Amino acid sequence: MLLLLLLLLLLLLLLLLLLLLLLLLLLLLLLLLLLLLLLQLLLLLLYYYYYYYYYYFYYYYYYYYYTTTTTTTTTTTTTTTTTTTTTTSTTTTTTTTTTSTTTTTTTTTTTNF
Repeated sequence: MLLLLLLLLLLLLLLLLLLLLLLLLLLLLLLLLLLLLLLQLLLLLLYYYYYYYYYYFYYYYYYYYYTTTTTTTTTTTTTTTTTTTTTTSTTTTTTTTTTSTTTTTTTTTTTNF
C-alpha cells in the first residue's frame, strides 16, 4: 500500500514536472514571438527611414546638381564721331565726339532634367 502511494506520488510529481516544462516551453514561444514582432517593427522603421532619407536626398541632390545658374554680361560700345570744321578769317572750329556705352547683365537659371 505504501509502495502504491509512493508510485502515485512519483507519478504526480512527474506530471507536475511535465506541466512545468510545457509552461516553460510556452513561455519561450511567447518570448520568441515577441522578438519576432520587435524585429518586424525594426525592419519597418528601417524601411521608412530608408524611404524618407533616400528620396529626400535624391530629390535635393538632383535638383541642385542639375540646376545651374548662368550669368551673361553683354557690353555694347557705340562710338559716334561728328567732325565739323568751320573756318573764318580769325577762328577755326573743329570736332565733336560722342561715345556711349551700354552694359546689360542677364542671369539665367537653367534646369536640365
